[in-house]
Amino acid sequence: CQGESISIGGNTYNVSGIYLDTLTNMWGCDSIITTNLTVHPLPVISLSTNSPVCSGMSLNLTASGGSQYIWTGPNSYYSTHQNPVINNVLPAYTGIFELKAVTAFGCRDSATTQVTIHPRPHLQRGNIVPASCFLPNGSASVSATGGTMPYSYNWNPSTGQNTGNVTGVPGGDYTVYVLDLNGCTDSIDLTVPDLPPPLVSFTSTPEPGDTLFENTQIQFQNGSSGAVAYLWTFGDGNQSNQTDPYHLFPETGTYTVTLTGYDLHQDCPQSFSATYIILPPGALYIPNAFTPNGDGANDFFLMKGEGVADLSCMLYDRWGKEIYLIQSLNEKWDGKVRGKDAPEGVYTYKLNAVFLDGRSMERSGTVTLIR
Repeated sequence: CQGESISIGGNTYNVSGIYLDTLTNMWGCDSIITTNLTVHPLPVISLSTNSPVCSGMSLNLTASGGSQYIWTGPNSYYSTHQNPVINNVLPAYTGIFELKAVTAFGCRDSATTQVTIHPRPHLQRGNIVPASCFLPNGSASVSATGGTMPYSYNWNPSTGQNTGNVTGVPGGDYTVYVLDLNGCTDSIDLTVPDLPPPLVSFTSTPEPGDTLFENTQIQFQNGSSGAVAYLWTFGDGNQSNQTDPYHLFPETGTYTVTLTGYDLHQDCPQSFSATYIILPPGALYIPNAFTPNGDGANDFFLMKGEGVADLSCMLYDRWGKEIYLIQSLNEKWDGKVRGKDAPEGVYTYKLNAVFLDGRSMERSGTVTLIR
């Protein structure tokens, strides 16, 4: 092989050719030797790589010029393939790779090349704040470690913000990409939840339609969902932020109680209301209309009261004829006269009541029957 030599009869040869050499032994005898010398060239090595690459990618080693190859390198690398590929390459492979090539005649040579494997950045999810009410009011964050700073970020779908923290975004699925100084990348998928508006409702004990008197304590039961904060207004100037408050109305009157439920961002508060009638002790409430149509709402002429010791209420038709007598708060007129529906119109009543505290009431009035 090129670079090697052969010695014959005191002569050294390292170039191809035919050589004649005379050899003499110790007794003076000689002979002529003809040598046909062929010197094979060393392999002409060509090697290349796709370095630099990022960790996790494939490192491609490419060689030519020989018939057999041996690659060695960092991280105890060894391969006898001509063009080996290292998949999911690690930064530990950064360094000098050596290639030894051998020709078909056994001539060998070597060459080296420098390989650089850049560590890639790694993305992690950060804090995610849901959007609410189908509005762009959510936020999300990611953080990158490793690789080589500075980093640049890209959100898909686009948020218009190329940072690791985005705000004012709608709910949905996102893919976030990070790119470091060496062009190495990582990506992560995340979801910004989209919360619907709150559903607000409440019940109470006693209920809004019950007979209520001064200083009656009412327990409210919050039946809402999807709200993170509440505001109760009781119609008497008082408020509460409790979930299930108590309230006492010390004075007579009609009060509208409203519960407002707030979403996470307080962008779409929802409300629910109910009305409570507070009567004085020893009092009567006489309706001025009712609708006996069987729909379950206000179907009866029904008086409400408290502290009533004795009661008599006579109902009259428009000609002054007695049609129905009520003698307790448990009795009610269903709008029928002798089993038949009374016609729509205005009916008169005369009421006499005595309360437990000795007070008495005499009243005349009208009630309208509506079908």
